[in-house]
Amino acid sequence: MPLSTLVHGTLVACVAGVVALHRLADARSVQVSKNADFAAFQRKYLSVFLLVMAADWLQGAHLYRLYEEYGFLESQIAALYVCGSVSAMISGPWLGGMADKYGRKKLSIFCCLAYSVCCALQSSSNFFTLLLSRVFGGVSYSLLYTSFESWMVSEHNRLGFDSEWLSRTFALATLGKGVVAAAAGVVANVVVEFGTHNPLRPFLLAIVCLLAAAKLMQATWSEHQPTPAERLMPSSKSCLRSLRVLCSDRRVLLLGLIQSLYEASMYVFVFLWTRSVDPPLPAGHTLSTEPAVHPPLGLIFSCFMLAIMMGSSIFRLLSENGWSNTRILNLSFLTGAACLYSGAVFTKPSTLFIFFVLFEGATGIYFPAIATMRGELVPEADRAAVMGWFQVPRNTLIILLLLLVNSAASWERLYTLAALLCVLAALLQRALRIEISTRTIEVPLSPAYGGSGGGGGGG
Repeated sequence: MPLSTLVHGTLVACVAGVVALHRLADARSVQVSKNADFAAFQRKYLSVFLLVMAADWLQGAHLYRLYEEYGFLESQIAALYVCGSVSAMISGPWLGGMADKYGRKKLSIFCCLAYSVCCALQSSSNFFTLLLSRVFGGVSYSLLYTSFESWMVSEHNRLGFDSEWLSRTFALATLGKGVVAAAAGVVANVVVEFGTHNPLRPFLLAIVCLLAAAKLMQATWSEHQPTPAERLMPSSKSCLRSLRVLCSDRRVLLLGLIQSLYEASMYVFVFLWTRSVDPPLPAGHTLSTEPAVHPPLGLIFSCFMLAIMMGSSIFRLLSENGWSNTRILNLSFLTGAACLYSGAVFTKPSTLFIFFVLFEGATGIYFPAIATMRGELVPEADRAAVMGWFQVPRNTLIILLLLLVNSAASWERLYTLAALLCVLAALLQRALRIEISTRTIEVPLSPAYGGSGGGGGGG
């Protein structure tokens, strides 16, 4: 069966699966609040956040293809990815403190502007210009997962809403991310294939979304007002305090290592999947030559996002049937390991596509499960900074793995090593379960995290 036919059939099956699983898991869903002010607050936050996530996912599936069409070698493309990871690794531990000190609205707007610069620079085929774009991309990625959520939580508390309502906004945000990601994949595919094949177009469309989000923030968001203590505390002191929290609690340390291992394997998958389902173009092919026939990468990305949504519903069903959080994570890690190892065994794109969809389903199970454990184990006062430190081992692993991209055989090695990271995450998860049980605080699962996870596939 041609890959394009398989993709279209899988897309239809995934849509049906999302609807069916959502209905099965919906019986115990949290009721939407009837408070008009709270609903308005949610719209204010989600309209901005989902616009930014749409920009992120519009171009995610076509980044590798764009670099390849510019004529770069695999090792050069890997260097560009490594540059983004280094940028995120360096900036991650500091950005949470900067948002607290200078204002979360300001940092969120800066995120949109930095990401817009990143996308604009992609129009250049100069290698050093693209390196600069990856620096901006790493900074904006770190801000995307710190400043926006920090603003929402701060504003929620400032407006005096019930603290239990936070979970409703998080659940709605995760569901919205899955829907937006699937739609963005379809739109990106249409934009790329309109007229002649051009993978640059989604990046230009992403700039429109980012600037619209920045304008909307400027008009509707209020600024978080830091306390005098937050203004005076040096960023270095805040980072060191959160590092002490991380190192002094074995549970938090294990959790950070587990998250880093699995998410490093996810990022390596992001680097590998495009090349696996769409083999490299002939030598000398550029945007100006006769266009090659490509599989619908945008639709493939949509399948991945729908699989993540199904995985999150499976998480809800498993938790409602008494599965512990650690057991669910082990299922996700072992399934992910098997699916990633398929990349070292099989070469047929259609076969790999099926395994990749299953991997994204496992990732959809992972996101709400790890969020539940993070919510229970990471101290609230240092949450953003500790999560920033989690990025350091994750990005270190990513950099080391991508540096191996120096020969044709390295692709098989990368898939194998990514699978081993999942297995190691499962082993550390067992150690964490023992650590938790010795303190007699095995935590219950919260259905509030039953929405879909975001960005596991193509970002």
